[in-house]
Amino acid sequence: MDGVDEVPPRLRSRTEQWLKGLITVFPGARYVVTTRPSAVPEDWLAEQGFTTHTLLPMGRDDIRAFVRHWHDAVRRECIADAERESLERLRRA
Repeated sequence: MDGVDEVPPRLRSRTEQWLKGLITVFPGARYVVTTRPSAVPEDWLAEQGFTTHTLLPMGRDDIRAFVRHWHDAVRRECIADAERESLERLRRA
């Protein structure tokens, strides 16, 4: 779930309950919740077993590698040649 910091504070409790429900229904799944560090308390989801991690800034080479790996992963899921060709055009752009 990306951008929890964009959830208004008045709805965070509801968001937490929704996430708890997902964890209950799909206990074997892996969950990643992203937010700006200053937006929510560090231990906001500790009760659900979440651990806080901080990502380091990415340089140009890091960004290029990330984009390349992302496109490689998505390409493996493409069924049609047209999808793969479109994806390759987007990757080059």
